Amino acid sequence: IPVSIILKTSLIMLTFGTIFFLAFEWNGVLNTLSFFDKINNAFFQSATLRTAGFNSIEIFNVGTPTLIIMLFFMFIGGSPGGTAGGIKTLTFALLAMTFWANLTSKKEVIVKNRKINSGIIFRAITITFFGLFVLFLIIIMLEVTQQIETRLLIFEAFSALGTVGLSLGATMGLDEMGKAIIIVAMLVGRLGSVALFMLLCEDQSNRPKPSN
Repeated sequence: IPVSIILKTSLIMLTFGTIFFLAFEWNGVLNTLSFFDKINNAFFQSATLRTAGFNSIEIFNVGTPTLIIMLFFMFIGGSPGGTAGGIKTLTFALLAMTFWANLTSKKEVIVKNRKINSGIIFRAITITFFGLFVLFLIIIMLEVTQQIETRLLIFEAFSALGTVGLSLGATMGLDEMGKAIIIVAMLVGRLGSVALFMLLCEDQSNRPKPSN
């Protein structure tokens, strides 16, 4: 798979993340900032949601559309080989290209005149569903055990599984059970997804082919 796919996906996410953040929060949390500070903070948040987990603005006050974008970015995470969590930009790119190929009635996913093996696409789908399933379990367990607003718990779950480190303030309100759930979510997000990614990306060429 060409490295350019990862680079282009990261660039697209940085660009659209910045645009969406500016559009939704221009008169919101960015309202008191100067023109250039608004751009800088929007770009910074677009990048840090998938990597470091720092915040330069009060994220508790962001609007619902911005919050949805933030959840989406945290779920995707960083690129393969990095320390960020999430399903990875490569997985998201493969899903997007598969969607477009089906939308345009193409039977194969072609990148730079090279066909993407169907096995790789199946692995990308598996990784995504694995992440969604674990995320569903985390949210359900937090909702059952914690007396905290659902909006805050959902953000906490996405942040933990993506190993982002951001919070809307729910962390301090978690009891021992809630903290244990978040700890496990962070471990699964950091180790489980990496192990699954390595397992699914294992070279299949040396495996014996079934006899006819």
